[in-house]
Amino acid sequence: MYALLALMAGCTPTDAAADDTGWVENVAQVSDDGAFYLMYSSDPDPIPFNEPFTLYWMVHDGTDHSLMFDDASLELAVNMPAHGHGMNTEPNIVMDEFGTFAVEGFLFHMRGWWTITATGTRDGVTDSSTFYVECCDE
Repeated sequence: MYALLALMAGCTPTDAAADDTGWVENVAQVSDDGAFYLMYSSDPDPIPFNEPFTLYWMVHDGTDHSLMFDDASLELAVNMPAHGHGMNTEPNIVMDEFGTFAVEGFLFHMRGWWTITATGTRDGVTDSSTFYVECCDE
């Protein structure tokens, strides 16, 4: 019912400009095709540098954002585009009876922009959205 994809590869710089992306951090947004409204919160908040943290994810209806699904699945892909790698850890994902996904064991080991692509699936519909997260306070 749920899965986590943590992209892990060697640290190789790419052409992406980590400090000049124009990206905006959002903790909630509609998925690319409008099927879901995906949102998360972090514990602790703000996300710490080089320390484990947990993200809590919810999958809501893309039109009626007040309707949270308790029968959706969630996959996450984590990447640091400027360096062409993911995290050094593999988080564990667990869904509770209300439909909230607790994803424990995140660790941003480098400062800069990270992407988290969240993919929800429900009733044969799959849709995703990419969240941009800038790590972390000095």
